Amino acid sequence: MPACSCHHTLPASFFSSPQFFSLPGNLLPELQEEPPSRIPFRTGLLTCTDITFPLFCFFVETARFNTSHLFLLFVQKIRFLGEDLIGKIAAGEVVENPASVVKELIENAIDAHASEIRIEVEEGGKKKITVSDNGSGMSAEDARIAWQRHTTSKISSADDLFAIKTLGFRGEALASIAAVSKLTILTRDSESETGIELHIENGKIVSERVCGMNAGTTIVVSQLFYNTPARLKHLKSERVELLRIVDVVVRYAIAMPQIRFTLSTEHGNVFTKNPDSDERAGLIPVIGLEGAKSLIKMGWKDGRVEISGYISKPEIQKSTSDYIYLYVNRRWFYSKNIVNAIRDACGESLMKGKYPIAIIFISVPFEDVDVNVHPAKTEVRFVDERSIINSIAGAVRAAFARHREHEAILREVHEKGAQQTLAVESTGTAAQPAVVKEAITAYAASHPAGIVEEKTKVKIRVIGQALNSYIIGEISQTSEAFSGKPFQEASPPEKPSGKNSLGVREGAESHLVIVDQHAACERIAYEALRNFEKVVKQELIVPLVVELTPKEAKTLEEYRELLASLGFEIEDFGLRTFTVRSVPSVASMIATKELFIEMLDSLGEGKAQDAEEKIEHVLKTIACKSAIKSGEPLSVEKMYEILNALYKCKLPFNCPHGRPTVLKYQKKDLDRMFLR
Repeated sequence: MPACSCHHTLPASFFSSPQFFSLPGNLLPELQEEPPSRIPFRTGLLTCTDITFPLFCFFVETARFNTSHLFLLFVQKIRFLGEDLIGKIAAGEVVENPASVVKELIENAIDAHASEIRIEVEEGGKKKITVSDNGSGMSAEDARIAWQRHTTSKISSADDLFAIKTLGFRGEALASIAAVSKLTILTRDSESETGIELHIENGKIVSERVCGMNAGTTIVVSQLFYNTPARLKHLKSERVELLRIVDVVVRYAIAMPQIRFTLSTEHGNVFTKNPDSDERAGLIPVIGLEGAKSLIKMGWKDGRVEISGYISKPEIQKSTSDYIYLYVNRRWFYSKNIVNAIRDACGESLMKGKYPIAIIFISVPFEDVDVNVHPAKTEVRFVDERSIINSIAGAVRAAFARHREHEAILREVHEKGAQQTLAVESTGTAAQPAVVKEAITAYAASHPAGIVEEKTKVKIRVIGQALNSYIIGEISQTSEAFSGKPFQEASPPEKPSGKNSLGVREGAESHLVIVDQHAACERIAYEALRNFEKVVKQELIVPLVVELTPKEAKTLEEYRELLASLGFEIEDFGLRTFTVRSVPSVASMIATKELFIEMLDSLGEGKAQDAEEKIEHVLKTIACKSAIKSGEPLSVEKMYEILNALYKCKLPFNCPHGRPTVLKYQKKDLDRMFLR
């Protein structure tokens, strides 16, 4: 646009108006002090990127604009980023599946200050995704460029990258979505009387019309990946894609309790979260009712860092870190260092390889965290990560300390209330260890030969259980058991002419054996499951009805066929509710909802790729979860039962994970230990 040679000035009243001073800092720079030669602006009426200052004055003086009209004409919310700023953004593809589309559109709605967000999907998002909000909306001019790459209202200069206050900022989301789908935008801002409806295909607006609607924005994404069939075929089943979307929605529902979220499909409502002052109620769809009940509230402030949220009681433990939700300034992110710090802060209350449930909100000044790190915005970089980790660790320890104090008060109240009963029963309680010892001795006396099973002729005498974890026994040297050969190949011992008090042939050297009860039961269950053709399915008298979190439900869908081949009969009872009607017989006696969910957690963290690796992972997981646990007291009869089953295994000396099941010691080994 040619520059105007005439000179114009603006009235002093314009500079003192609030509309002038509300203009963005990069627009009309230092206009009051010294008029610049050119003024940058962008509207739907003109295609130039700037105008001369005299022409700007001409608009003001001759068109009879008041300052509010001037603001609407010259100040557009959506703008193109400069090349220098684009180069500093950690840009990248944001559309991987329907859930990533929903994520980006929800973030835009939150940034538009919406108080209600509605998500509707068809065929798991493959056919259609509709996200509607009642936020600030866009003007027609903004809508026409909002879908183009590197257009945004959220940043305008490189300095803004150092204090990002919005969830989105790159100006790539709508552009990336429009590139792989048929996109429809319906929007109206509060200043406009009517809205605009745009249809975008193949990188251009194919139709445009005025429409009547409330203030806000509705984005419709149809036929996702219709023009990229390679991506389309890599999408999972409709149900799995829907569960991914549910996971995204509830993640933002946790972070934004003041917003009403609704998710529905062509079959009906899936998820609704109303604004609620009780954050814990909003966590039920994510971690389940029992998980939400187990949460301990956290609070901590140290300088510029403030920590709030919840962590589960020590008795609630998970096999994966997927139940640790981290937010910084209400933005979800993941950090391995912080996850490890949470585990360390839990101390000895956590078993090895276990994780707590945790929802942690970190509040820091925006300039103290860099969110422009990863294209998917799932990673952040703190200016002082050590102070963040120390604050989180302090919050976790303080929460556990308050919980222990609370539990101690409850125990004290209970003990005082039951003092008389405890006094009466104290003698019986003190005598319990002697009673147990006497029972074992009596059983041993009545089973001098200690025959495990007649057809194997393996001679063993169970001495007892050590530390509620190890079976202690004694065997005869003449039996080839524990010699390194499979037990079923062991030669039956010759019938002894005389026996000592232990049921061992006179003159034969004895062996002391120590059996890890958990590892032994793992091996037994694993080999029973490994023979697919002979898997015995046990129907449950009372079927298990389990309500799963989105992550657990997604894992179940991925492993459903494998689980069915192993004896699990599972029926749908809702989107995330299932009925387990049968289980492998080896797990029938301990089939519980907790065991089933724990198995899914373990499967969910598996890294197996091919079918055989997945089968192995499933079998090992089921065997581990169904095995008798270390620390569980056993009767002598149960110990004989375990040893009998272990003798039948093809590889009895190691559990499926490679740990030894049996240790044996000859008398000379014991003599050497005692320096004899």
